[in-house]
Amino acid sequence: MQKNSNDQGGEFSDLSQLLRSEGRLSAPLPPGFQDRVWHRIHRRKSKASAGSFWETLASGLDRLFARPALSASFILIWLIAGLAAGWTQGRQDSVRMKVELERRYVQSVDPYQNPGY
Repeated sequence: MQKNSNDQGGEFSDLSQLLRSEGRLSAPLPPGFQDRVWHRIHRRKSKASAGSFWETLASGLDRLFARPALSASFILIWLIAGLAAGWTQGRQDSVRMKVELERRYVQSVDPYQNPGY
C-alpha cells in the first residue's frame, strides 16, 4: 500500500512543499518552439509508418510475443505445421525409396529386366 506524501516523515515534506509552491520559474519559450516540436513529432511518425518490411515484421512480432497466451499459441501452431511438413516429406521420401529399392531388387534378380521399370 502506498503512503501519501503527508504520511511520510520530514524526509519528503520539504520536497512536497517545494513542488506545491507557486514560485516556479517561468522562462518564455524560444520563438517557433512549438512548431519545431510538432515538426519533430510528425517526422518521427512518418519514419515509423514508412519503416521497412523487416522493421514492420519485427515490431509486429514484438507485439505478438508481448502476450504470453498468444505467443504460446503462435509457437504451438508453427510447431504443428513443422511436424506436419516433416511427416509429409518423410512419407514421400519413404515411398520414393521403396520404389527405388524394388527396382534395384528386380534388376539384381533379372539382369535383363527393363531399367525403365
